[in-house]
Amino acid sequence: MRAVGKRIRSERKHQGWTQEAAAARLSVSGPFLSQVEAGARAPSWELIEAVCSWRGQAIEWLLFGEYAESSTSVPTPYRLVVSRRAAANPRSRVAWEPVEGVAVTIPGDAIAVEVVGDSMEPVALDGQVALFVAQAPSHGDLAYVELRDGRSFFKRAWIYEREWVLVSVSPRPGEEPVVVPTRQVARAFRWKGTLARD
Repeated sequence: MRAVGKRIRSERKHQGWTQEAAAARLSVSGPFLSQVEAGARAPSWELIEAVCSWRGQAIEWLLFGEYAESSTSVPTPYRLVVSRRAAANPRSRVAWEPVEGVAVTIPGDAIAVEVVGDSMEPVALDGQVALFVAQAPSHGDLAYVELRDGRSFFKRAWIYEREWVLVSVSPRPGEEPVVVPTRQVARAFRWKGTLARD
């Protein structure tokens, strides 16, 4: 547990977060995260998955120290079936649901998301496929964000310690930003680009 805790601490520091800020993102208390980092408490599976998602690290790295060095080169492309939808417009009320067999070719560390709504124009149009890499978005990045209540969004993410503010590139009249507490964010990925369907 001590080695796992050290790797969690290292990953937190790489992100530039205090224990309190990281604990809020992980939906745990500061003292609990401190004990996990010290090796005195075992992390939950959800905490392990969340820490690994910050930079797209493999779970094996966190548990066993088998470190897969992140590469700045483009991974080998492969075909992936689009499996998610994200609301560009909050009124579209998109919750996570499977998407039937739309195949796209993408880099090896990415996911493909079908965009619903037009408030992310000109970045992505309604029905297009957006590409996201398994890296935690930074303040102001375009991101795919999954919330714990099942909703998912493609938005620009303004990330604060206690809340995320998700805004459209081209908001529609009367459209408000989506503001959620940090503890409600389940996973988030950084935008890579928009794809044409095969």
